[in-house]
Amino acid sequence: MRAIAAGSIAVLMVLSIFLVRPPPVVNLDSKACDLLALWAGPGKQSGQVAIVEIDEKSLSRFGRWPWPRDLVGRLSRNILDRGAATVALDILFPQQEGANDAALANAIAGKPVVLGYTLSFDAADAAPAPCPVPSLPLALAGPIESMGAAFFHATGAVCSVPAISAAATGSGFLNAAPDRDGAMRRVPMVIEFGSRYYPSLALAAVDRYRHISTMQLTADAYGARRLRLDSR
Repeated sequence: MRAIAAGSIAVLMVLSIFLVRPPPVVNLDSKACDLLALWAGPGKQSGQVAIVEIDEKSLSRFGRWPWPRDLVGRLSRNILDRGAATVALDILFPQQEGANDAALANAIAGKPVVLGYTLSFDAADAAPAPCPVPSLPLALAGPIESMGAAFFHATGAVCSVPAISAAATGSGFLNAAPDRDGAMRRVPMVIEFGSRYYPSLALAAVDRYRHISTMQLTADAYGARRLRLDSR
């Protein structure tokens, strides 16, 4: 009986450690994740995604950032003219710039361009809606009590000026935070705000590219488990 009791106590202690997840356990889990990712490798690239980087060479040619918005508009149109099916700009344009705002808005109007915005989580920054674009057509499946753990819950947003936001055909949040050790291992795909659901910039770009008609998120006791986009 003593052996059974000791074994039960040991099992309960181990379960408690992994449920409470103290920092040493979290760090161990993160390192195991890193090793598995390194072992798995980068996988086979599709060749369908290109990153247009604002690097030192770009800055030496066009000047330091931020660039005038008419220049960003011309660059965006050049990318589209070279065959891009969708352009995602992970850039905010929150301050008014007069004529330059109109120049950028005109350059992307009616084009498959997705803009970024940031969601805030301070009640003092509460706002009625993040940007003048529709929220996700997201259907939820799973126990009601699991939905609270499936999402981060935002209270406000910082967006580009209305003229530019309205010209884009989609938008997604840029929010992401590294783990305690500075490594970026997790990025939310959907965040709840005002009882509606909004996509990350990446998901918004996929939505615009594939013209997704239905989305379903399945949750369980641990939170979000599966996101289905049409039949994928």
